[in-house]
Amino acid sequence: MFRSFAGLLLLAGPAALRAETKVSQEMVTGAQVVDQNNPEAKFEEYREVPNGAFIDLYSMEVEGDKNDFSFTAKKVRQEDQSAAAKFNNGRLSLDVTYDQIPHNWSENAKTLYTEVAPGEFRLPDGMQATFQANPGTAAWQNIMASTFASLAHAQELASRQDKTSVAMGYALSDKVQLGINLSMEKKNGHKLMAMPFGFSHAVEIAKPIDQTVYESNAQIGYMAGGMNLSLGYGASLYQNDINTVIWDSSRRSTDRLSSASGYSTGDQSSQGRMSMQPDNQAHTFSLAGGFDLPAKSRLDADISFTQMLQNDELLPYTINTALNASTNTVGIDAFDPATLPVKDANTKQTLWVQNYTLTNRSFKNVVVGFKARSEQLGNSSMEITFPGAARMDQGWSTAPISTDRFEYRKLAVGANADWDPSYRLGFTLDLTQEKATREHREYKETDERILTGKVRYRPAAWLSVRGRYVNADRKAKDLEIEDFENEVGTLIELPGLRRADIAARERNAGDVAVQMFRGPVSVGLLGALVHDHFKPGDGDMTGGNPANLDQQYGLLSNRNARAAVDLSWDATDRVGFFSFYEYEHVIGIQRSNLTNASPPVTQDAANDWSVKSTDRYDVAGLGFDVDVRSDLKVTLAYDLAHSRGATDFVDLGSALATKVTPPETKTTKQDYTVKGEYQVKKDLSFELGYLFERYDVTDYATENVPVVSGSRAAQTNLLLGDSLMDYKAHVVSAKVHYKW
Repeated sequence: MFRSFAGLLLLAGPAALRAETKVSQEMVTGAQVVDQNNPEAKFEEYREVPNGAFIDLYSMEVEGDKNDFSFTAKKVRQEDQSAAAKFNNGRLSLDVTYDQIPHNWSENAKTLYTEVAPGEFRLPDGMQATFQANPGTAAWQNIMASTFASLAHAQELASRQDKTSVAMGYALSDKVQLGINLSMEKKNGHKLMAMPFGFSHAVEIAKPIDQTVYESNAQIGYMAGGMNLSLGYGASLYQNDINTVIWDSSRRSTDRLSSASGYSTGDQSSQGRMSMQPDNQAHTFSLAGGFDLPAKSRLDADISFTQMLQNDELLPYTINTALNASTNTVGIDAFDPATLPVKDANTKQTLWVQNYTLTNRSFKNVVVGFKARSEQLGNSSMEITFPGAARMDQGWSTAPISTDRFEYRKLAVGANADWDPSYRLGFTLDLTQEKATREHREYKETDERILTGKVRYRPAAWLSVRGRYVNADRKAKDLEIEDFENEVGTLIELPGLRRADIAARERNAGDVAVQMFRGPVSVGLLGALVHDHFKPGDGDMTGGNPANLDQQYGLLSNRNARAAVDLSWDATDRVGFFSFYEYEHVIGIQRSNLTNASPPVTQDAANDWSVKSTDRYDVAGLGFDVDVRSDLKVTLAYDLAHSRGATDFVDLGSALATKVTPPETKTTKQDYTVKGEYQVKKDLSFELGYLFERYDVTDYATENVPVVSGSRAAQTNLLLGDSLMDYKAHVVSAKVHYKW
């Protein structure tokens, strides 16, 4: 990993060293012993805690008459290592960085699947045959229960992200600057992913991750007097080397055609297949500028144009070979890509974004501004009509299905004013009106007014208070009920479940922050409240059926309350105290309906139900720094992260009165730290440390997860068997910090 930085040292180092005036280096190294009683990945979710020797830090700085150079490496040869090299000679600056970020989901997951090729998952043939011959029977239970233990094997659930970035700045003249940024981010690993075989049968596999993102940006800027201009170009390329995932069915070893074309258990195909994120690219051209105008005014503007392209091959209708031309219900080889109306997706979108601001300072202590923002998403993608669909890879539906071009336009205009009647007091008022029109989205039009007020008060040099209040009212108009209907106008989906981001909504939010610095004491206080109330917009949601309920579904309400305090106190010259606490309380209410799954979808009050989710988070910390002597420092610290969650069924219809509320969940993570640092001399110190970490989890959904769940044919789910576990970890470390 560090080879690229070694090359940079060879290139930039000699030039810097020839004009050196000072070279300084620093290293932190040591060794530690780690003991963890359970292999729970939460302990090293985003990091590595090495057991043995390690290098925490190495850095070198070269300060020359004309050239400066620095190199820093952290967590060397660990999973979360990083490095940075910088060179500057006044006219040219060059920064190269590398970051390695792990994400460990599980160290104890088990699966029945074997990945025989990237993205291709197989089950033992004998297992599939047994499922097919004994679907959900006692014989199946007896046979499979005795063989699961030998069939299940460990499955890694982890990913690693490697990102390398290069940033260069060059002064072509005193007024003209050139900037170039390049980056490559590569991510590999496996992540849990649920795959369907019908509505009542689920499969979990370790989805492979093998993707690369290339980013580049070049910009040239000009600045002189009261004017600045810049012109830029950026490109983003996404490459996914796993475009398709295929997995065996646990139900069958041979394909079969079902006469049912609707939704069912989906147990007719021996395999399933799903497309992953396609390769795509985006190119952006930008122009920005600012000009001083008469009457103490200034105009700033930026305009960008982005083109987004994606042209991956389409997957066939189905992977089920029984859906072929010999059947009267299909009439084509639906598993053959040649029977598709087109071969490639051929999608093209363009995004225009324009921002304009005009500010004026003609009045004393007052700044007035006007702003306008325009967004326009154009879509010239191919519109494709498919003559039918293979529902659940089991049967053929002759109802045609078409793709639609999603487009939108947004225009936001507003004004703001800042008034500082004195250096102790200030006010800000901002009013924005945004109107959006959309094609092929639930609501064709939304109109939102957003009013924001801010207060800044500094009654004393050691005390400051900031407050903010936001009121927003979004109206939604012209419901496109046809987006919930099939080609012949039959309601096939419950309206309202997907549109929380554009539904009619009232928002009230406010926060207050207080900062106090008084001698050795520093105190910070924060309080915040947010309430979103979602409402039905204009339009009939019954789908023309008087028996259906014309009411809002999906998210109805969301409340968020947060409070925090931060305190530090230098009690004496040798004793320091610090603490913090933050509490967050989130309540959400969502409404749904147990609908008829086959078209036409129907709903009534008897099958209505709502769920109230309550989440509470506590984060706290406490610590002491004690200078026992001038050369000996001791630190004691305690950190807590605690969360509780509850899901309650409320407002149940008469047909759902027996619905049972699931139990509450709770997780607690605690860290106890003791650290002592002894300063041998100015450039040399030793550190001894001890960390005790404890993690406790109570969650019915993530504890004791079996590889297989369910006992009936319609409820046999193959899971990854990934379970969260309590753990205790002890880390004893010794470090040497040396500068030369």
